[in-house]
Amino acid sequence: MVASCERYLQHRRTWAVRAARLFDWHALRSGHPLVLIDGSRIAGVDMTGAHPSADLHVLDLGEATLLPGLIDSHVHLAFDPDSQSKQAMAEEDAHTPLARMRVHAGQQLRAGITTVRDLGDRHHLAVALREHFTAGTEIGPEILAAGPPITRSRGHCWFLGGEADGITAVQTAVKERIARGADVIKIMATGGLISRMGTAPVAVHTRRTSSGNANSPRARQASHRACPRSARDR
Repeated sequence: MVASCERYLQHRRTWAVRAARLFDWHALRSGHPLVLIDGSRIAGVDMTGAHPSADLHVLDLGEATLLPGLIDSHVHLAFDPDSQSKQAMAEEDAHTPLARMRVHAGQQLRAGITTVRDLGDRHHLAVALREHFTAGTEIGPEILAAGPPITRSRGHCWFLGGEADGITAVQTAVKERIARGADVIKIMATGGLISRMGTAPVAVHTRRTSSGNANSPRARQASHRACPRSARDR
């Protein structure tokens, strides 16, 4: 399906895809619906089953079922699932994790996931990959990028390069991510399985920094919290 769509996207601006059924998150609808696509965006849905105009290119998927793209709200495209030590990433150059991220993004898309929220990488590579896909040189999911998560020295996921201690350092880190085009600011509010040192002060500093100036750009926040108490206390 993805390979077929990619061929259509490369040569046509407006096209359509048809299948036996469509699930719209409310009901399963039959009758061979037709989904009209403009570029890479859905422009309309025809549920009448009528024949399209002769000049519209239609990809007919037969007995398949169409559904809206899935969303994965917490991924780390840069992580190697086969590696026993994520901390080895601290020694990698930028090309190695970027190549891995492209592979993982393609796997997500082929699984039907069209939007991912990447909550931690090195070198702000998720932003670079987002721009690469947006430029249309390669098909991939829409990426909401956080860049390196902000953590205290040797805090959770320190090896991603987001260490910051104290209010001034956290302010600088938040501003850098916003300037680089981050969609969300990721903070490590507690330790985790791969790096247990707590990081609660970062959560407080980041909240103050990103909300203290009403005239400054803002990004949404997401925080890693490994226990219920951390959600109550912060």
